[in-house]
Amino acid sequence: MNEITINPRPEMCKFIVQHINLLKNNPVLIADVGSRYGYNSEWEAFDLCMKAICFEPDIEECALLNSINNPKAQFIPTALYRAKGQRTFYETKLPDSAGLYRSNMNFFNRLLNRDNAETINERLIDVDTLDNALEYENIVGLNFLKLDAEGAEVDILQGANLTLSDPRLFGVLSEFQFHPEINGSPSFWELDKFLQSQGFRLFNIGTNFQSRRDMPYPGITDYFLPNGERFYAYTEHGQVMGGDALYFRDLLLEQNRDIAEALNPLDIIKFAAFFEIYHHSDAAAELIIRYREKIKSIIDFNELLNKLTPEISGKKLSYDEYIISYFHHDTSFNRLDSKVSPTKDIDLKPEVEDALAVAEIKRKLATYRKELVTMLSNSIPKDITTSEALIMIIRMIESGHNGTVRSEVSNALVSVEKHIMANKKIKAYLDAKEPSPTN
Repeated sequence: MNEITINPRPEMCKFIVQHINLLKNNPVLIADVGSRYGYNSEWEAFDLCMKAICFEPDIEECALLNSINNPKAQFIPTALYRAKGQRTFYETKLPDSAGLYRSNMNFFNRLLNRDNAETINERLIDVDTLDNALEYENIVGLNFLKLDAEGAEVDILQGANLTLSDPRLFGVLSEFQFHPEINGSPSFWELDKFLQSQGFRLFNIGTNFQSRRDMPYPGITDYFLPNGERFYAYTEHGQVMGGDALYFRDLLLEQNRDIAEALNPLDIIKFAAFFEIYHHSDAAAELIIRYREKIKSIIDFNELLNKLTPEISGKKLSYDEYIISYFHHDTSFNRLDSKVSPTKDIDLKPEVEDALAVAEIKRKLATYRKELVTMLSNSIPKDITTSEALIMIIRMIESGHNGTVRSEVSNALVSVEKHIMANKKIKAYLDAKEPSPTN
């Protein structure tokens, strides 16, 4: 069994939630469809700056969860589908397996977990669409959607056109099944095709396995029903049956251009926080760097990048230090025991001091590339060090920020680049590519 990876220490998310209260008056909104036992624990990273709207067809389960009086969540006893109406609901021996699709026992009888999917009762229930259910609850601007509906995930998505078209929906976490023989529901390939058509792309996938009953493998854990009766579920090996798929919008795709333009600075930061929570800090950093001009009105993007940056051998680095160290010829970033380990201890000062200055100037040059900076080279004293010169250039660029665009800027940047690369010491440590300027 392979699970979706969760970041145990989302430092950037913690920073924007607890230290600067950036989300205090604009919490993240999450819809959890199929929320038996409660919502996903990873969302607790948002603390009180989240609201989970949870849908679960089991009325008693919803009442129990609502009795906890969690201010962050509301549990609604509604079954969702592609259209409003009535559907047959199949109750199973294991309540977790109940749903709108009847298990195919001709197939399940071959598996170790055959008894769990056995239908013990069926009844007609009212169903509605996700769009309607969110409208009833006055929920607008959903940020994340989780689906666990025992095969009805694609059906529910087909009834969520308004929700999926909202630019503020960043990601979808959905259960899926690989094989139509399980219960005749849409398979993973149909889920993937549908979400791709909506601008989402697969970022991670978790899978589970089931053994044949004739030669069962060891189980992942011991499973018991509330009455103490043992039951069988996922095994260490066997045929892959299904799992969970994590999708996010890729805002840099042409398909999502209009969606990206519609997002405000806080939307971008929320999106990056979800990336970080699901262990995609690389995608979070890309998002922050690409849209730094948009978010700088509410926060310094360098702070966000520094919070995203992982440690090296227990040493916390800035984003620039991490990039320099990553491409350093004496540093190995191969994974050993889930820790990033250099081949030897790295002393970042003074050895890479100039390189760090270069990383900073290159990032700021990209930010101010279209600003008029006249005669840079003639304004720099010839008796100062390279790092001092670079810092002076940064200050001149920032003080000359006047919104005027001239072709001389490009020539000045070329001159600066030559000045940087003429220093062999800097060149030896500088492998970071200059970020593309914002258009």
